[in-house]
Amino acid sequence: MRALLLVALLFCEETRVSITAGPNPLDAPVLDANTTYVVAPFAPGRRNYLAFDAQSTGEYSLYLGGHPVAVRVGDEHPANTTTTKDCMHTVSTYIFEEGERYEIELGAIPAGARVLFRIGAPEEEEHVASR
Repeated sequence: MRALLLVALLFCEETRVSITAGPNPLDAPVLDANTTYVVAPFAPGRRNYLAFDAQSTGEYSLYLGGHPVAVRVGDEHPANTTTTKDCMHTVSTYIFEEGERYEIELGAIPAGARVLFRIGAPEEEEHVASR
């Protein structure tokens, strides 16, 4: 877990991609692994959705920063969660299965606020652009 916390600090300096969350799971933007996103709400005060297609089976790290919000990944439960004092203030680990789409629900994001979000893939997975 200490390695995850050190890596989270590196993401504070990394280039970020701005996106707007979807209003529902079907209209959610599909995220790439190993990319840091700045997520804007589709509408203030509403739940927001993102999606992720796992390219391999393994342990994925979900990093959350910026405005604090609740996160739910479908019916999955994190193997563990750690808090930090860096820009990525929460790191949760999930076991994802190759070929599965995971719906990520973010709690309400206020107008003008943004959430930092990153999914770190298992080490053997390369960055795969889906666009």
